Amino acid sequence: MKLLTRLFTIAALVIGAASAHAATIDKMLTATFGHYEQYFQPGNPFMVFSPADWYELSDGTGWDSGAGSHPPTYAQLKKVVVDGDTIQYHFEQPESGVLFQNTDYDSGEHSAQGVLGLPKKLVLVAKAGTPNGVFQGYTTVVSNDETWYGQPRFNFYSAAVGDRVFFRQTFVLYGSVFTPDLFEREFVYNVSGFVNFLKKK
Repeated sequence: MKLLTRLFTIAALVIGAASAHAATIDKMLTATFGHYEQYFQPGNPFMVFSPADWYELSDGTGWDSGAGSHPPTYAQLKKVVVDGDTIQYHFEQPESGVLFQNTDYDSGEHSAQGVLGLPKKLVLVAKAGTPNGVFQGYTTVVSNDETWYGQPRFNFYSAAVGDRVFFRQTFVLYGSVFTPDLFEREFVYNVSGFVNFLKKK
């Protein structure tokens, strides 16, 4: 009987230890706040990376971004390079030194927090005459510290600090198309994308 009791106790400890750590974030979807349109004016910075919008977890569940700090990342246009019908918009590195950072809480059930570093180049690539462009590459996980929620309500990334993970931001113009002189006039746009913490380099 004592042996059986000990086995049950050990099993409970193992299960408790496993459940003490929450599922990790496999993929983070991003989008402009409330998917609202953004308005660009010549000379102003341009949103190159949108805030977190949804988290896909390793256990197959997910949660909506909620309260916290969600600063989007803006950058100034540096130069435009045209190669045939492909246009490359090169942006200055933001002074913040980060591509993405946030602290996120969702109705008391989940939280997330982290910083992603800047890639060597910030380049939006688009085909001339179309309304769609893409900025993609690899970013480094700079930090992934727990919020005060702690475990098991905090979701770590499914990648360790120092790992390089794949990201993509998609840009859609409304009533405009990509041209070499696009940033010399006003236009309306939207940004959405993702960070895949499972796709590492």
